[in-house]
Amino acid sequence: MTDSSHRSQNDAKAAAQHLYEMGCGMLTNERGMDAVDCFRTALQAYPGHPAILNNLGQAYQLLNQWDEAEKAYFESVNAQDSYPAPKYNLARLYQFRGRLEEAIDLYRRYLAQESEDGEAYFNLGLIYAAKNMGEESNTCFAQAVTYLGFDDLESATNSGIAHFYLGNLEKADRILTQVVETDTEYVPALYHLALTRLYQGDVSSAIQALKKVLTLDPEHPKAAANLGVAYNTAGQAEKAVEILAGIDEQHPYNPSVCINLGFAYQDSGDAERAADCFSRVLGLTGGSGELAESARQALDEIG
Repeated sequence: MTDSSHRSQNDAKAAAQHLYEMGCGMLTNERGMDAVDCFRTALQAYPGHPAILNNLGQAYQLLNQWDEAEKAYFESVNAQDSYPAPKYNLARLYQFRGRLEEAIDLYRRYLAQESEDGEAYFNLGLIYAAKNMGEESNTCFAQAVTYLGFDDLESATNSGIAHFYLGNLEKADRILTQVVETDTEYVPALYHLALTRLYQGDVSSAIQALKKVLTLDPEHPKAAANLGVAYNTAGQAEKAVEILAGIDEQHPYNPSVCINLGFAYQDSGDAERAADCFSRVLGLTGGSGELAESARQALDEIG
């Protein structure tokens, strides 16, 4: 190689490094498209570079271009297995998109390399909880509370949520209360504080917190349904029916909403509609699982 071609190659790599650093700054400032342009150009000098590919995935994710983000993360994982960051990012993307088995595999591979990442344990615990894998979720949440810090609202909230799942309700209440006192409008903490209070039997406090959540985030996916449950627990079955029936009309294939609407009908004295809900739950669940068993018991009580 001649001196001039060697200098040219070095100049190209120096320019690519500069573009990479510019892209990282743009990513921090949420300038997703500019970051994509920088990282894609940098890859011309460093094809298959795992860090550039990983950041390219983050830039695409910032733009909600999920398929492109997945492709970049996947290429980064394959480019260098010892580099853990894209495994975590791809696991989170799969978790968001409901591809839970793939997310589990990547979280496990990531945690084999980064064994003290509390956020990763927390996210994996949520997946196991969604799959009703209690032993596995408890193991992950126990690890999460060991490593999660309190440096920011999200980490502190996740620590409180992990304690909630572990059944440490008083501890969860203390942590989440501190977060809400720091930021009275931080919805994730406020919502899970409401659930904690509901499980502790402080129904009035739970109702007030859930109503505030819905004021701050009217489209919250679970707050309205839990507000219906809270009203029914408080002995206000008619209010519960009103809320849950509206949700059931919009989401008729949600067995959790359906069974709670059945309980609200039952408590309001409408046995016929209650039985209809419990029968629907059996159909929606295929007759298996905890909800199906609860529905059968409720139908037996109705007779």
